[in-house]
Amino acid sequence: MEQQISILKKNFKSYYKELSQINIKLFQQEDYLYEWKEDLYEVLASLKDIDEQIFTEITKMLRKEKKTNCIEFLQAGCDKKYLQQSCFQDELSSPQLFKNLNNKFMYIANSLKNILQTDLNKKNYYYKTGKEQRYGLITKISKEKNLLQFLKFLVELTSLDYQFVQCGSNSLSLLVEMEVDIKNQNFKGIKIKNTSLIGANFFKCNLSKSEFDTVVINGINLNDAQLFNCKWKNENNIYQMGIAGTIIASGSDDNSVRIWDAKTGQLTKAKFNNHTGAVRSVCFSPDGNTLASGSCDFSMYLLDVKTGLKKSKLKAHTNWVQSLCFSPNGKTLASSSNDNSIRLWDLNSAQQKSKLDILNEIAYSICFSPDGAALLHLFLGILSQSKESHSSMAIQKLSCLYVTPANGTLLASGGADKFICLWDIILERQKFKLDGHSQAVLSVCFSPDGMILASGSMDTTVILWDIKTGNQKSNLIGHEESIYSVCFSPNGSTLVSSSVDKSIRLWEIQISKSKSKVSGNMRQSSQVCFSSDGFTLASVNEDNAVILWNVKTGQEKANLVGHNSNVRSVCFSPGRGGYVGP
Repeated sequence: MEQQISILKKNFKSYYKELSQINIKLFQQEDYLYEWKEDLYEVLASLKDIDEQIFTEITKMLRKEKKTNCIEFLQAGCDKKYLQQSCFQDELSSPQLFKNLNNKFMYIANSLKNILQTDLNKKNYYYKTGKEQRYGLITKISKEKNLLQFLKFLVELTSLDYQFVQCGSNSLSLLVEMEVDIKNQNFKGIKIKNTSLIGANFFKCNLSKSEFDTVVINGINLNDAQLFNCKWKNENNIYQMGIAGTIIASGSDDNSVRIWDAKTGQLTKAKFNNHTGAVRSVCFSPDGNTLASGSCDFSMYLLDVKTGLKKSKLKAHTNWVQSLCFSPNGKTLASSSNDNSIRLWDLNSAQQKSKLDILNEIAYSICFSPDGAALLHLFLGILSQSKESHSSMAIQKLSCLYVTPANGTLLASGGADKFICLWDIILERQKFKLDGHSQAVLSVCFSPDGMILASGSMDTTVILWDIKTGNQKSNLIGHEESIYSVCFSPNGSTLVSSSVDKSIRLWEIQISKSKSKVSGNMRQSSQVCFSSDGFTLASVNEDNAVILWNVKTGQEKANLVGHNSNVRSVCFSPGRGGYVGP
């Protein structure tokens, strides 16, 4: 019996010693002990307490050392030579701080291994099979700043480690849907595939050497983005790709349409004289190959831009044609008329495919959302509801509409009631009612990044509005009479305004000051617009001419003379942009 007790004591001591060693080992590693998780949100939530700066620094180190396996790099632990030139230099001075940082690296490595086994890396969240997970995840993480930064980290990893391409693609899609600010990001070399980036705002992003494979990017904003050697691969239709705009079209009260070379100031083709009434609107197709014109003779023509010849005549309206707009894919033309209708035309057959009655009101301006799906909502959904926000007089005299170029989800409308209404196109409801002008609003325009709205009024002022808050940013004072037109430059740094006082002013947005007043043989200018490169400004005036201005100097470049009556509309051919999708 004593011998058996002795054996038990000996075994117990051995077991206790092993258990103690295990406990010591666990204690040493407790800061980065990782428990495998099946639920994606649980994986992400476990990263909430990790400083977002760590993800940025890891990306920098991976790029600098040209590492292609992120997990192996992190599992190898912190190398002090990497940290000496990073923001973690303080961690080198303390063994405990260095150990803590190393533990975090190990934890992130295990989290990444876990994520590779989740739906984020196995499913395309854009397809129906992934939508349920997508919406549930968005609800949980949309307010978690550190987790949003981690999603950006996953996007950047696609440029370095191919095994993260699908989860990085889904992460970018989630960021876009949550309207997270991704402007000015360094996305150089990212590889995105099989997802949707509808309305993505890549303003001033570095997308050089990036690759987009089967990605839907309707309504994408690429203003000022770096696109050197950026590759797009898609088995579906390309909606809009073009070269820098060098062509201007103008329509006039002399019933003619003219096409000009913006560089030389010369007519490129003979003027088009088929209309028998004043030309109220001209509009280029997204590819720049077709020009549509609408007239007081109730008709519309489609012209071949290269030859200047008529392609087809569209006629069904019973009153003046007021406004024209091509869908982003160039397959449909929308027209509005004083006959209280909006008509949609199939451009392949040159036949009307539908008619939208607008309740005894006249649509003076129409536009598609960037994804091409929102014209019906703009007029039957939003404007019919707008009687609650604009007075009945304002509905009859609604003077301006503009859809944000950044994601196509906001519509601004201004009218005779002095108010500007911002509408959420997706939810079909009013977001803000902006009150700042003392007289009718004649023109509105969003900045290219969709963050600022400019409005011009009969009260002689231009107001800049913060789109997120609905508050005024600044009041631009300088004109002496009504503002006819406002327009942002493609990079968003400059705003141009034209006025009944026969002046055109250029405003520097950052400081809200007038930086120049264009000089020359001025006449009353009713419309102004920038070329796609932002270097040239076009204005139309009461002396039947189109004038081109040098934006940098404010000096007149060319006077396009040829019309015999007032010029009503002017339009540059499309610049480089992108709508890629099915």
